[in-house]
Amino acid sequence: RDQVSHLFKALLQMARFGLLLALAVSFFGAPSTLGFQRGVAPRLRRTWVPLRASSEDAAYSRAEAASKELGAKSDEARLAWEEVADLDDKVDSAASARPGLDEQCDVELDAEKCIEFDKQMALLRELQSQAKAIDSSIESQLENLERLKLETPAVEVGEINESAYEAAKLEAEAAVKQFGKDSPEARAAWDIVNEIESADDNKVVTTSLEDECLVSTSEKCVEYKMALDTLENAIVTSEKNEFNKSI
Repeated sequence: RDQVSHLFKALLQMARFGLLLALAVSFFGAPSTLGFQRGVAPRLRRTWVPLRASSEDAAYSRAEAASKELGAKSDEARLAWEEVADLDDKVDSAASARPGLDEQCDVELDAEKCIEFDKQMALLRELQSQAKAIDSSIESQLENLERLKLETPAVEVGEINESAYEAAKLEAEAAVKQFGKDSPEARAAWDIVNEIESADDNKVVTTSLEDECLVSTSEKCVEYKMALDTLENAIVTSEKNEFNKSI
């Protein structure tokens, strides 16, 4: 009886895993989606982006001139190129400190990226809400299926009529003494004893709701089948939601 329960729980886990995998692949694989914190909308604001300054251009020109006039290995050329390297390091350091799209966007330099990022974040929040609703639906249907399962009734064991058993046993023993143990009278008497003893073998045979509904159209079976269909539809919906279509 528990096989169906285990099956639906496994299907639930597969549906959850497939939905989460689709979310991850589609969302993180978007071409304009850069590093960000999930669930954090970007602040569209203008921020300063360091560019090659005029002082760096001048230092580069001086270093080239010193190399041509005094030689690349001269002290003047070496000092000039060290100045260029220092300015490059400062620019790289400033660029690496620039916040990501999840914190703020430069609406002039990255307008399209910022808009696309915000759309992807809104889509993710919507899909998370859909996934939560589908998950709740599947959980609800599993609970309904558990509720609809037939409870296993207590096994009823037949009781031996002790007085009849004792009387039949005495008659069988007397028949053996009088007619012999292989006589028809003795065998018939012992058959009666055996029939009385077999009374405790008559047990109530029960079937699971799944087996019973294969041949039954009772109201309970109809309700059970409807619950199965609803669960199947919920799982299919989780695999065909709008997010999966975008993959």
